[in-house]
Amino acid sequence: MSQKVLDSLHPDFRPLVVAALAELEQTHGIKCEPYCGLRTIKEQDKEYAKGRDAKGNVIGKITTKAKGGQSPHQFGRAVDVCPYKPHTNELWWDAPDDIWNVIHLHFEELGYTDDRYLDSGYDWRFRDAPHVEDPRWKEDRAAYLRGELKIV
Repeated sequence: MSQKVLDSLHPDFRPLVVAALAELEQTHGIKCEPYCGLRTIKEQDKEYAKGRDAKGNVIGKITTKAKGGQSPHQFGRAVDVCPYKPHTNELWWDAPDDIWNVIHLHFEELGYTDDRYLDSGYDWRFRDAPHVEDPRWKEDRAAYLRGELKIV
């Protein structure tokens, strides 16, 4: 498990992610690697540029709709995960929908048991299956916009 990615997460969010990943493997036999946590504004803008021309027009496959400062990744309240192929150490980027659905449901159900909820991008209109976020990032963003919170 990528400790560097986990360490980049907000201290309120990190334990939920760690618990969810451990329980997902124990309960469902699905081991996942967290591969992206905190992103700088510059990194987010670079991700946003993928599949777009210099004017922001979509010209290919895009990976995000959020520009820098508009993503929970800038606040350490989002993580992207990828499952491993069964019985291997190979990441399974093209895992079937039934695997992604189990991951999605597991993260969302875990959040509810802790009197909070986590949101997964699996069932969004713009599907982002690897993405899991803590909706409290919106509170952090509001504080950032008021100048009360700094991000890099």
